Amino acid sequence: MEKSRWNEVTQAVEKQITPTPLPTVTLAFQRLRMPKPSISGKFDVNGNQMALDCYGSGSPTIILENAHGVNKSTWDLIIPHLAAKTQVCAYDRINAGASTRTSNQRTMAQAADEPNALLKAAKIAGPYILAGHSFGGFFVLTYAEHNPQQIAGVVLVDASYLDECKKVTLKAVPTPSADESAAVARLRGECKPTDEPWKLEGIVDIDPAVRAVKSLGDIPLAVLVQGSISKLADMNPGVATDLVKQMSQLWQEVHKEYAELSTDSTFIIAENSGHFIHKDEPQLVIDAILGLVDKARQK
Repeated sequence: MEKSRWNEVTQAVEKQITPTPLPTVTLAFQRLRMPKPSISGKFDVNGNQMALDCYGSGSPTIILENAHGVNKSTWDLIIPHLAAKTQVCAYDRINAGASTRTSNQRTMAQAADEPNALLKAAKIAGPYILAGHSFGGFFVLTYAEHNPQQIAGVVLVDASYLDECKKVTLKAVPTPSADESAAVARLRGECKPTDEPWKLEGIVDIDPAVRAVKSLGDIPLAVLVQGSISKLADMNPGVATDLVKQMSQLWQEVHKEYAELSTDSTFIIAENSGHFIHKDEPQLVIDAILGLVDKARQK
């Protein structure tokens, strides 16, 4: 599991950081049948087998980046809608899903380059729209910074944040006291020391690699963040509503930092969603991604 994941995801309020046209948010959602993949299999990447499925056709190609601990099926609700408009691909990172499990450690730069090598092996040409959920947000940011010429847009879906404990949980939780509730003590206890680096999926330098991403230039960027107080409260039984609201507000504030990475960004609060916005409010994520597809096609 990731560090302190109090965040969970759905009513949508759209707030512009800079004026970027995205389609009007539509909450009504119709489940579509999963199409047959146009590409499906495992491809060799540096001696490892990486699982990839692609659907639909057209350009730009949408690349979906999973959270930690889930596989590419996490996107199944939205893939049919995306595939109706363009090509969309979902894959499993090394040490996740159906891809190779290895004890070999690697750097974030190497890990972020693996989807690039995978796409070349599968002969999937750019440009790409990258969409990353949770821990997957780190990968799309690193990939986009390393390969800006390939990227037509980036979507962050309640992306992880390196300093979540410091700037969200520990900032909201009051100073320890003898009479504090067990729920508050648990929240504080979920946070690891702030100097302890992230280490997931065999990647050894997540912190410095992600912190090195200072700007995406003018690459179109959509930042979606969860905003449901009730879902967050459900994830934190016994925590006072005022504290839950404060954590939610702080989580939204740190995500505004992501929106500032691009001069062409949009910030969207998914007010009825927990952490899995693409499952709680799939239409919101579909609209954000396809908005960037349309934008790319207009250039």
